[in-house]
Amino acid sequence: MKKIRALTAKYFPERQLHLRTNGVVHFIFISARTQLIVASVVLVFFAWMTFTSYYFVNRIDILAAKDLLVENTNKNYLALNSQNETLKGDLSAKTKVLEERQAYLLQMLEKHLSSTEYTKETESPTHKEKSDKAKDAKTSNSSVLFLDNETKAHLQQENQEYINVTRIRMEQIDNQQMKLADLLTSKIASRIDFIDKILKKTGIDTARFLSITADISPIFRAQGGEFILYSDNIEQDVSSQDKPFPKLNAYYNRFQHLEAAVQTMPSIKPVKKYYLSSAYGRRPDPIIKNRWAFHKGIDMAGWWDTPIVATGDGTVTYSGRNGGYGNFISIDHGNGFKTRYGHIAKLKVKKGQKVTLGQEIALMGSTGRSTGPHLHYEVIFDGKTINPLNVFKATKDVFKIQQQKYDS
Repeated sequence: MKKIRALTAKYFPERQLHLRTNGVVHFIFISARTQLIVASVVLVFFAWMTFTSYYFVNRIDILAAKDLLVENTNKNYLALNSQNETLKGDLSAKTKVLEERQAYLLQMLEKHLSSTEYTKETESPTHKEKSDKAKDAKTSNSSVLFLDNETKAHLQQENQEYINVTRIRMEQIDNQQMKLADLLTSKIASRIDFIDKILKKTGIDTARFLSITADISPIFRAQGGEFILYSDNIEQDVSSQDKPFPKLNAYYNRFQHLEAAVQTMPSIKPVKKYYLSSAYGRRPDPIIKNRWAFHKGIDMAGWWDTPIVATGDGTVTYSGRNGGYGNFISIDHGNGFKTRYGHIAKLKVKKGQKVTLGQEIALMGSTGRSTGPHLHYEVIFDGKTINPLNVFKATKDVFKIQQQKYDS
């Protein structure tokens, strides 16, 4: 304290001012403390003047620098926001594909696979935990309005981590769906093979069968349920037919076509009690013994007035007298299939009438060119007769297909 007073006294010694007023001299003493206060005020005043002068002179440059900083910050924010929107769009598109695939798969799972034929995998806790953390990070980042480069880099890293975790999970789901598609394809392929074998057993060429029935509407049974469109998005990321989903779709379309067409195929025998009195094909004519003829159907002999039933749903296209057939019925079952019934004693249906599987349509007799009570029965596909006995052999399996009761 003594040193401060000594310095003050040295640099601000007490001064005496002489003031003359009306010839009278006045003496005013200014202490060192007063001089120090005045000097401080003067110093502060000049400092303030210097600062304000510098501020006003450089105000334009300062404001320009601030505007540039704000502009760069906004650019950084917009760039990051644009990047996030792009990534969000990509993930949204992929999610839509996965959702449509899932709906498509579930629709077929209920119909073609039992619950024991596939295992539903669950999300691993590790990935779920990481995903939740990433979502929290993204949520907190959304409130930031102005980003410097360091903050931007940090947020980009957090968002990229979230994107990576999400993509890993999507890849897992994608792989699960691919495996399920392969399993469904295998199951449907086995059913296609089953139908192929049945058609071959009856003497029908599968390729020709598909060709004949290509333009025929497969409205063969009551259906319902939620409409699920098979979207092109399911195949948007694949091009080869060897890929699981295009392959599954191709097999499924073929299977539906075959199954629909088989629905109208004759699937039962026209009479229950009979014995085969004449087979299909070349035979000696029953009336002209020494002449060979081609028999277009089979003769099923039985008692007079034995009930005759329709072997499938269809429409009666002829009912009446028809030359050597005697009383005759023809039924169009659709999809290229027709059946004919000859030598009938009594007709029970009329032309244009709709008939159903197993409906009684006539009674057995011996009208026309006949040697005794029997039913002449023909099966026609694509305008050509096929051996009814081959159809009988496949009857049980055809009925399975029509009832959609396949072996597991």
